[in-house]
Amino acid sequence: MKNLVFTLFCSFLINVGLAQNIKEVFGTISDDFGFLENVIVSVNDQDTRTVSDVKGNYRIAVEEGDVLRFEHLGKLPLEIKVEDVTRILNMTMFDDAEMLDEVTVNNKRLKTQDERAMEYATNPNIIKNAYGYLDKETAGYSMRILEEKDFGPHYTDIGTLMNGKFAGVMAHCNIYTGEVEVSVRVNNTSYGNNTAIYDVDGVIMYSLPCSLIDPSNIKKIAVIRGQGGSGLYGSNVMGGVVVINTKTGTFASVQKENLQRAKERNQKSIYTGDAIPIDAQQGLPTYLERYHQSLSETEALNIYANERDKYAASFYFVLDSYAYFKEKWNNDEFADSIIKKNYGLFENNPIALKSLAYMYQAHMEYEKAKDIYKEVFILRTEYAQSYYDLAESHIENKEYARAATIFTRYDYLKEQGLLNDEKGDFTQFMNVELNNLLGLKENDFLSLKEQSKLVSHESFKGTRIVFEWAESEAEFELQMVNPENRFFIWNHSLKDNCEQIKDEKSIGYATKEYLIGNTYRGDWQVNIKYFGNKSLTPTYLKVAIYHDYGTFSQRKETKVFKLALKNVNQQLFTVSNISGLVSN
Repeated sequence: MKNLVFTLFCSFLINVGLAQNIKEVFGTISDDFGFLENVIVSVNDQDTRTVSDVKGNYRIAVEEGDVLRFEHLGKLPLEIKVEDVTRILNMTMFDDAEMLDEVTVNNKRLKTQDERAMEYATNPNIIKNAYGYLDKETAGYSMRILEEKDFGPHYTDIGTLMNGKFAGVMAHCNIYTGEVEVSVRVNNTSYGNNTAIYDVDGVIMYSLPCSLIDPSNIKKIAVIRGQGGSGLYGSNVMGGVVVINTKTGTFASVQKENLQRAKERNQKSIYTGDAIPIDAQQGLPTYLERYHQSLSETEALNIYANERDKYAASFYFVLDSYAYFKEKWNNDEFADSIIKKNYGLFENNPIALKSLAYMYQAHMEYEKAKDIYKEVFILRTEYAQSYYDLAESHIENKEYARAATIFTRYDYLKEQGLLNDEKGDFTQFMNVELNNLLGLKENDFLSLKEQSKLVSHESFKGTRIVFEWAESEAEFELQMVNPENRFFIWNHSLKDNCEQIKDEKSIGYATKEYLIGNTYRGDWQVNIKYFGNKSLTPTYLKVAIYHDYGTFSQRKETKVFKLALKNVNQQLFTVSNISGLVSN
């Protein structure tokens, strides 16, 4: 590797630097229940700080590269690195529910888990769950607890017992499925489509048979509404949580391991088919709705002419229009003219440029994509992602030696301390890419002597999926459904994966890979639930699907998705690890 580094690197030196420019970052801070006042917003290692006002608004002067910290009593602290494009950061803060021995103020004295345990039998505001003792008075979210004396005897099942006892909660026993069904009102007028989950004597259940619990054996029961319980139970609690303590139940000791085990259990479950197709045209901007309703290309051209002034400052409008005329009417010339006439919206904007490059790659316009990635590289020489994107673009253009140069250049700069990767995750990712290139294209640019020294033919073989998102602030949940209809999820959110996002921001990358081997053969479905990007704008997601990865039959397919609809599980595509076919 060192010889290759020296050979390829000599003619390809750069100056890695980070321009410091003072600017103002602003936004709104909230939690599940509304705006948060008095959130301390500060710059790490500096005296600069401010607090949010009664409407959660804040403004603070920062420099590119600074790390903003958000702190509020009883909430998990958040840290965000300020990037070149950072301007608006709308933050959502969550309860610090993982602190099992957290200190809470009640009756002017400090109360720990042990003290709550001692009060459990006599205090109607305390209930046990899988993670400890919850106190209604200090939980920080909406919760009502009922005791045996509140509901009395003579109930045949728990659904009947619950119905009418909790405001905004409907419950009954479904005679066809034999399971309890609980719906919690999500606003003042309507009930959500999500059903509740259950915590029975510390055991988390996603369905509850009507006959499992004798109503006369219930000691306490509570309902946690909406996302209030997400800090404990994960993101799949839109339907609320029903916590049940029985008289005879045995409650496990309060241990931190309980929390990790529960989170691991949440990663595997049965897929219920709740994802809607991402092209279902929900929540589209007006111009896209009009495009899809047009009956002819002439009508669509008139719509573009009428709308372009209104959206003159939106590169999203430009990209949507480009894709529409290219895909719907096969009008490449007009589509290209849209980009050309509006290119000023993309210049010096890495997010816009990357989104455009994604679009070019999806339409196999690899030379154009490469030119865009060169611009991004110049703007972001300190970002690890810039090296990967440019190298992959060279591979798409069959410029294998240049791609290898980029990979080895990254390796050299990292060794010299000019690029950062303390954990080494992204470096390993780059090494896999380089090894794949050398293993498959060695004859194209390496001598036999270099091949014997540098090329390793040991690598994963199967289906490989690489996700990349243009906006680093994007938060979402990826759901992979295997052929047995079981799914596992990867959360990319500050709430669930703070350390991962911190690593991404520190190094400068926005990529995640999945390897699908041969254990489960058949169709895999890939879904996503988009949570937003701390602003009101969409996020472009690129997915590179490698069929027969690691073999000489390897081929790559690129798809691009515009993420705009929030908090809805959406189906991106399905891929078969038998036939290699991909469909939306």
